[in-house]
Amino acid sequence: MIKKYRGMLLAFLMVGLLGATPLYAQVEEVILRVDGLACPFCAFGLEKKCTKIPGVKSYDVDMKEGKVHIGMSGEEAVRLDRFRTAVKEAGFTLRDVYLRAKGTIEKTNTGFALALGPGRDRLLLFEKEAMGKKYHQGDDPKNLVLGQELARQLEEHIGSKEEVRIEGSVHEHEGLPAGLAVEKFEALG
Repeated sequence: MIKKYRGMLLAFLMVGLLGATPLYAQVEEVILRVDGLACPFCAFGLEKKCTKIPGVKSYDVDMKEGKVHIGMSGEEAVRLDRFRTAVKEAGFTLRDVYLRAKGTIEKTNTGFALALGPGRDRLLLFEKEAMGKKYHQGDDPKNLVLGQELARQLEEHIGSKEEVRIEGSVHEHEGLPAGLAVEKFEALG
């Protein structure tokens, strides 16, 4: 009899826990700005490296712009080091990484973050223009800086299960979580 109820209790707990789990970010697209893409053969070499990365579902290159558009399945954690390695091994120079992701907003001790999933890193959010303005005013920003409008929008979504979509350039510094310079923000709910 205990075994019968233990199975039902376990099923009840699993449903309860899954229902209470917050929504996390799903990286939809990674755009790499790459120097040296001059011909289709070059692009094919990079394609072979990038499409081996877990979670990659599509690959498209714009040689004129030097951009590689990579669609992500959302089923794997996006590890940017894998893209850096793929570009380097293919013989190119990576100039910039741009992400489009959707998920929920969290408050951090330095500002706001887009969660990348349970136990995974967070992308700390900031705006280049606001950060640069504060820096050029002689301030050394200790916290990540956002413009008033974006800060207000993000504040409205803290603790909400309503998804947002954020696009921007990734900025990484050794020993610190990655930052995302927000260029586009959209509430999806």
